[in-house]
Amino acid sequence: MKQAVFLDRDGVINKEKGYIASSDEIELIKGAGEAIALLSKLGMKIVVVTNQPQVARGLCDEEDVKEINKKVEELVVSCGGKIDAFYFCPHHPERHHPDIPKDRMKYRIKCKCRKPNIGMLEQAARDLGISPEGNFMIGDHQRDIQAGKKFGCRTILVHAEQKKDSKKEDEKEEEPDFVCEDLLDAAHLIVSVQKMATLILAGGEGRRLRPLTETMPKPMVPIVGKPVLEHLIELNRKEGIKRIIISGSYMFDYIKEYFGDGSRFGVSIEYVDDGEEPLGSGGPLKKCEDILPEHFVVMSGDAITNFAIHELVNMHMQKKGIATIVVRETDHPEDSDIIEVDDTGRAVHFFSKLEKEKKGDMGNTGLFVFKKEALAFAPEKGNLEQDLLRPLIEKEKVYCYINTKYYIKDIGTKERYEKAEKDFSSLT
Repeated sequence: MKQAVFLDRDGVINKEKGYIASSDEIELIKGAGEAIALLSKLGMKIVVVTNQPQVARGLCDEEDVKEINKKVEELVVSCGGKIDAFYFCPHHPERHHPDIPKDRMKYRIKCKCRKPNIGMLEQAARDLGISPEGNFMIGDHQRDIQAGKKFGCRTILVHAEQKKDSKKEDEKEEEPDFVCEDLLDAAHLIVSVQKMATLILAGGEGRRLRPLTETMPKPMVPIVGKPVLEHLIELNRKEGIKRIIISGSYMFDYIKEYFGDGSRFGVSIEYVDDGEEPLGSGGPLKKCEDILPEHFVVMSGDAITNFAIHELVNMHMQKKGIATIVVRETDHPEDSDIIEVDDTGRAVHFFSKLEKEKKGDMGNTGLFVFKKEALAFAPEKGNLEQDLLRPLIEKEKVYCYINTKYYIKDIGTKERYEKAEKDFSSLT
């Protein structure tokens, strides 16, 4: 099944000019054609879903709307883009109005297609074979954001400043996942998100888990009948990340033979061998520098989680920092790496677990998103937290996602492993 980008029309693709009733009124917003051309190259379906109540108002008929859509499509094609389908709602729920032409009363109904309802999105999904996961909705009104949320899309609000005073007093406010200047800005964001990859650090020997790890590497120990690493790969696929890079060394062939190229698990997998000398948790990032995309997730291969990765990615993209760290309140700060977080969510200081004097109780969970430029700070060999996070926090903008609802558990000891097995069985 295909993923899709759903677009509102007026005010997103073409300039909004009140109720557009003729194709002569169509004028693309600057950059809109280029934006759709960018999105078309991703292989996603581009679908316009638009409320057109001027039909119900008697200002034009359905054939006029089709001609207007045709004009929009022609202009987009001239910019190198492609729109796979248009869906429009001609209805309006208000029936008691003195100016309603009698022949338009059939359009004066409470329908399921008028946004914020999702009838148009559901019809498009049926017609075009669109997946229920991994879609985006771009609009310039609350009704677009609400429809996108109901359908399970990541939502992007554009031209927010221009529309901030247009919301009705009784209209429900729904927070978009992203806010962008215009469609072109939104397209660049989607391209970055779709090219996202996850680097899983799978190099540990797991000595504290012996005898389990005498016959398998630590990331392959089973939790609820599957290797930890398989759970992490499935989570990434579900969250829309289908490019996985696994870095490791100890019994690395075991991992390669089990997962292969990843196609059996619905992803593509690349392997980077750390070599005979340990690189620490920071060195693999530097070694993978040439193959990592502009933004990438880093996960520990020996921690089990059900974390909603897209929430972390959304925050990272919105904050526009060099890195975003998942932290959580810990009840044992004395033996934990602690991140001091200010009121804006920015990390302001890193305290190693070895330091006696610490401020705060937000512990590092080992789940991150980085911009590639952060790798200028990455060590050839060394610790990810000490040798990469610490200088990043001191010199760049690093933000924290404070986790209060998702399960993240390191399985590095027998006690933690047994607890994770028990806990995770109740979550699956």
